[in-house]
Amino acid sequence: MKKAIKYFSILLASFIGLLLILYIGASIYLRLNKKEIIAKIAKTVESKFQSTVTIEDLDIALFQNFPNLSLEVKNLDVKGPMFHIHGKKLFTASRLYISIASHKLLIGKVSVRKTSFKNGNLFIYTDSTGLSNFSYFSSTNKKAKNNQPLDLPSNIEFVNVDLTIQDVYREKYFSFLLNKLLLKTNSVEGGDQIKLDQDILVKSLAFNLKNGSFLENKSLVGKYKILLSKNFTGIEFNKIEIAISKQPFVFTGKFHFGDAGYFNLDIQTNKIGFPFAKSLLTKHIAKALNIVEIDAPLNVHTTLAGSLNGGDPLVLAKWEVKNAVLVTPLVNFKKSNFSGYFSNEVVKGLPRKDPNSKIHIDSLSAEWEGIPVKASKIEVINLSVPKVIGSFNSNFELSSFNNILNSEAIEFSEGLGNVKVDYDGPLNRINNNNAKIHIQFMLNRGTIAVKPMGIKLSECLTDLSIQNSDLVLHSMVAKGNKGSVINLWGNATNIFSFLENVPGKATVNLNMYSPFLNMTNLASFLSHTKRVAVKHTKTTLSKSIHKLDHILESGTISVNMKTDKIAYNQLLATAFKSSIQLQEGNWNLNELQFNLAGGSFNIKADIKNRVNNQHPITARFNIKNMEASSFFYAFSDFGSKTFGHKNISGLLNASGNLNGTMNAAGDLNKKTLNAKLSFSLKNGSLKKVDALEKIQEHVFKNRNFSDVRFAELKNTVVANNGMVNIPRMQIESSVFG
Repeated sequence: MKKAIKYFSILLASFIGLLLILYIGASIYLRLNKKEIIAKIAKTVESKFQSTVTIEDLDIALFQNFPNLSLEVKNLDVKGPMFHIHGKKLFTASRLYISIASHKLLIGKVSVRKTSFKNGNLFIYTDSTGLSNFSYFSSTNKKAKNNQPLDLPSNIEFVNVDLTIQDVYREKYFSFLLNKLLLKTNSVEGGDQIKLDQDILVKSLAFNLKNGSFLENKSLVGKYKILLSKNFTGIEFNKIEIAISKQPFVFTGKFHFGDAGYFNLDIQTNKIGFPFAKSLLTKHIAKALNIVEIDAPLNVHTTLAGSLNGGDPLVLAKWEVKNAVLVTPLVNFKKSNFSGYFSNEVVKGLPRKDPNSKIHIDSLSAEWEGIPVKASKIEVINLSVPKVIGSFNSNFELSSFNNILNSEAIEFSEGLGNVKVDYDGPLNRINNNNAKIHIQFMLNRGTIAVKPMGIKLSECLTDLSIQNSDLVLHSMVAKGNKGSVINLWGNATNIFSFLENVPGKATVNLNMYSPFLNMTNLASFLSHTKRVAVKHTKTTLSKSIHKLDHILESGTISVNMKTDKIAYNQLLATAFKSSIQLQEGNWNLNELQFNLAGGSFNIKADIKNRVNNQHPITARFNIKNMEASSFFYAFSDFGSKTFGHKNISGLLNASGNLNGTMNAAGDLNKKTLNAKLSFSLKNGSLKKVDALEKIQEHVFKNRNFSDVRFAELKNTVVANNGMVNIPRMQIESSVFG
């Protein structure tokens, strides 16, 4: 054992001694032959690059790649074959180390094991005419190669080297900082296999300067293998792993060089943040994706394909997202699950620019303000002026819709809803001319309260659709106040007026039929103008829909109503018809007629917007052939406590007008009442009228004024500010018979 150690020590010492002798000899040889060696190196490089080469100095670096001997080249300058035209140097390096195999040097053979470039620049430049400072680079043939004084290196290292490829002719610009790039080459079937160990900073990867750079200021770190084809016609790699700014990616690709050069690149990564994913793309593409925000990581699969000789590459980026918050200019979705892709070539053959690009979303399932939403397909096309095409549908509890409306005017409760939305239009600045929208809304046994109008509809069955800017209520069946059954249908125009940047006002036309309608609480209508507190709007859409409240206050609403029977307090009428128009808080009764007390009633009226909690009212009316007692009873004796339905009978005909004020419950303010009434009461009687009975007490004591019968009683009665004036009238009565 001791002998073995002794022999090994002697062998090692001898080897080190030989290396020292070799180093000393090489140093002496280098000093004596430096000029010739520099000339030989320059000649070798010039044969490769067709360029003048300058070297400041040569030295021996013993420990650079020990035990191999390294030749240190200081301040290497390779101007390139087109320097006299472009003024762009091809290559510079402050240090170039050429490592030579020591054991082969001992037998007189020079074999380069490794070449290291440090602190340099490699600049490949093509001008606007297509001339390149790299175009004269060529490999020698095998025979010439065998006669080279130095073998081609199979191990190349770059440390702190700037690599720039600028193509003015094709508008490309690639710039990299090679912090570390180690390439080891082995010959294999089909070409050379190159092992790479890299740490690279991408400064620019611009296939088209106008569109910006991919991977700008991103680091590329990884160890992998690529295949360099014979005669340097292309490179291939399969499922290599590279970390881009610490995010792991898997790359597969092929680059084919030559006059018809092209490339195909396949990139995959999982759990990448959306903001970071956008930062890997060009600013042009990232700007197009800025219309949405996603808070959850994505699984992304991207392919790029194109020509190496110019033009935009085809980009297809696919993604998959789960349980994300998706923010868009219109609405925000929670618990979003969807897949999709981005493509910059919608129509093959057209330029791969924003107008020919789109974002496509498949199989979206999400929650919108608590409502489940599904969409089979959504597309954003023409990313220069984004346009959305998509269909949404949802089945939901109706009460959940309140969060979306965010309205104090309308409230939903109970029941189920189904809505389907087809939209084709811009993301913002929606108006009647630039958007196509179709909404189908179905309501099952829901309850709707329109608070400013005091209306509450229950057990609603509704079929409603919106086409562009027009709304059509196909049918709505509901129960109203006190069990009234209501059938509604109608339409509305310019409904986009509740959205921002849309001028004009909505016009609503509503038809209503009811077998029986109870209108006892007239406040259901007259409190229409009651202002409500404004809620804090939470979403972009709710900010727009908040203007829906304003439609009820400033829009035009026309209501045509027909009912077989109608009740209002003590009034019970039949064959009721009305035509009512609401405009900016004012009510216009163009026609209101019904049958009552064996006759008919017709009225036209205007009810103005509220002033000091009172509604100014003007009216014209006509009464035909009504039984007087029933008429007075139906109208609660018109508020009189001294004369009413128990005091009168006969056949009543009348016409007149009135003006005054009324409260939200529909009660007239007697002090403001001004009216004129011309009437005729035939075959009538006046019973237990206090004024007549007082006459009996003082003048006609033997006459019965408690039951005064007459053939006809007619007169014109005038009321001023609640004071009623009954002019003198002639009566043919049983009292004087």
